Parts: sequence; structure tokens; C-alpha cells
Amino acid sequence: MINEIIIVFALGIASDFLAALYYLFVGRLQAVSASLTTILITLLSFFVIKTAVVDLNWTLVMTYAMGCALGSFVIITFQKKKLKKKNSKKEIL
Repeated sequence: MINEIIIVFALGIASDFLAALYYLFVGRLQAVSASLTTILITLLSFFVIKTAVVDLNWTLVMTYAMGCALGSFVIITFQKKKLKKKNSKKEIL
């Protein structure tokens, strides 16, 4: 059971990273990259639905949700730092 929890948590983090990449690719009008990312997101989502939701395992559902939340937090924190660094370089120039 602990292995499933770790895997589903990691998949939650990966899911949010893939979602962020998808929006990045769409924003840059990179159709092939966005399409490939969509395939990965769909496969990942169906695996999680089959593993956690169909079997009605609420522990895995909550683990996946917490992984997604952590993924969002990490991505936003990273982007804030990147943006702050970029803006500070502009002020120097």
C-alpha cells in the first residue's frame, strides 16, 4: 500500500508539471509539443482514475490531490523566483 501511495503522490506532482508545460506550449503556439503533452496528461489521468477512483480508494484520491497541490505550489514558487530574477536584471540594465 505504501508503494501505491508514493507512486500516486508522485503522479500528482507530475500531473501538475505536465499541465504547466501544456499551458506554456499553448502560449508559445507550439502545437506538436502541446499535443504530445496532452497525450501524456490523458494517459496519466486515466491511470489515476482507474487506480484511485474506480476502486474507490479515498486514500489514493487524497494522496493524488495532495501531490497535485504540491506540484502547483512548486511550479508557482519557481516561476515567481524566475520572474523576480528577470525583473531585477532589467532594473540593473
